[in-house]
Amino acid sequence: MTVHFAFGDENGSYQKARSYRFTQRYPYFIRSTLLIRADEWQTLRDRMDALRSTVAPTTPSAEIKWAHLWQLKRFENRRERIDSNGPMSFLCNCTFADALQYVEQSLGALHDLKYARVILTVSHNGSCPRIEESNLYKMHLQEAMQRLEMELGDTSDICVLFVDAISPEQNRHLRNAYYTIYHDGDFIKRYRHILDCLNLVYSHQSVGIQIADFIAGCFSGFLRGYPEGIRLFKTYIASILRTGRNGQIVGYGVREVPKADLFRSELREKLEPKVNERVEARLRSLFG
Repeated sequence: MTVHFAFGDENGSYQKARSYRFTQRYPYFIRSTLLIRADEWQTLRDRMDALRSTVAPTTPSAEIKWAHLWQLKRFENRRERIDSNGPMSFLCNCTFADALQYVEQSLGALHDLKYARVILTVSHNGSCPRIEESNLYKMHLQEAMQRLEMELGDTSDICVLFVDAISPEQNRHLRNAYYTIYHDGDFIKRYRHILDCLNLVYSHQSVGIQIADFIAGCFSGFLRGYPEGIRLFKTYIASILRTGRNGQIVGYGVREVPKADLFRSELREKLEPKVNERVEARLRSLFG
């Protein structure tokens, strides 16, 4: 029996009542889940600690978030200095290039592990129905739980799930949703691999959550067409996404929430060009 750790974090925002301005600022709400073997967690933690100390040597335990990259970029573009007494003071000697390199090396560390899988769930705020926030969070959690259960498949392995603690209200929603899904079931009648309780942790205390933040962030950048997001996603994330037997990503490693055929087609065009080429070639061979 192998023990696994799964770490989940989010990027973007979601509201039931969404203005045009909101959807322009937050076109997507994304949750990422990183699955690794528990016996490799210490190796990943030590690597992250060493990398972080090179970027923020005066406060090596401080958390560097994906959002910090673009805040640093904004400071540099405006030729402004970081407030030495502000929340980003630990990055006062860090450039955008330094932070980007740290993120890239952190994502690269996943490829030094013997096993790492990524599951992404995404809502398109421009077309998503007006679903209550608590219900949408539950739907994202349920999709991740189902994919984790299926990933571990016909094994006796177990998985402990950790997610970022955000606010008391959202934490309560997540805990209640997890309990309901786990005990009342869905199309998976019984969860055999996932531990029966959800662990809410602070991101600054968990390197797994921090990397999940980077994964969700660069997937958002990929979807929005940002060059650095595209490069990081294609270089470090695409190859460790969970896939189906035929190499399919959408529906296996990436799930739209809620189900939407048009958005799913858009995701396939972005994520599965090789699969699409094979399908088109097969159709041509059959129908000329």
